[in-house]
Amino acid sequence: MSDDSKEISRKIFLKWVSVPICILVISLTGPTFDLPDQFIPRKATMQPVISFGLAAVYIGLYSGIIAGILADNISNIVLYFISGILSLCAYIPLSFACEFDGTSAHVGILGLFAIAGFAGSLGVMTSIITLAKNFGSGKASILIVTIAMTYFKIAYIMDDAFHTGFLGDFSLSNYFLLVGLIMFVVLNAAALSIYQIDV
Repeated sequence: MSDDSKEISRKIFLKWVSVPICILVISLTGPTFDLPDQFIPRKATMQPVISFGLAAVYIGLYSGIIAGILADNISNIVLYFISGILSLCAYIPLSFACEFDGTSAHVGILGLFAIAGFAGSLGVMTSIITLAKNFGSGKASILIVTIAMTYFKIAYIMDDAFHTGFLGDFSLSNYFLLVGLIMFVVLNAAALSIYQIDV
C-alpha cells in the first residue's frame, strides 16, 4: 500500500471515529438541561433556583454563538479541553453549593448553571462543526449532523433515564460530582481523539 493510500485510509478512519465520540459529547448536555429539576425535591427552600434555573442554563447554552465562532477558529483540542475544565468548574462546586440555602447560595448556583450551559454549548458546537467539516457538503454530512442534533434534542431524556435507572440512590451532591468527572474525562478524551479532517 502506498503512502498516499495509507494517509487517505487514516483520514477516513479518523473521520468516522469522530462520529460516535461527537455524539457522546453532545449527549452529555443532558444533565445541563436537567439541572433545575434536580432541586425539585427541595422545592420549599430552593424555589428561586427552580424558577430561574432554566433561564440561567439557557443563558449559557445560547452563548453558542460565541462557541460557534470559537469552534470555527480554534483547534478542537483547545475547545474540548476548555469545555471539560468549565464542566469541572461548574459541577464540582455545585456538588457543595447544593447543600446550602439562602440568597447568596441561590445566586451562586444560578451562576454555576450558566457556566455548565456554556461548557455544554462549547462541546456541542465544536462537535457539530467538526462533523460538518469532516463530511463536507454531501448527503452524509447532512445525515450525520441531523443525527447528532437529534441526540442533542433527546439528551435530557437520556440523562433522566440514566439518573433514574442507575443513580437513583445517589445524593444530589454525589450526582453532581459524578457528572462533572464524567464530563471532564469524556471531553478530554474527545480533545485527544477528534480531529477536523480534510479528505
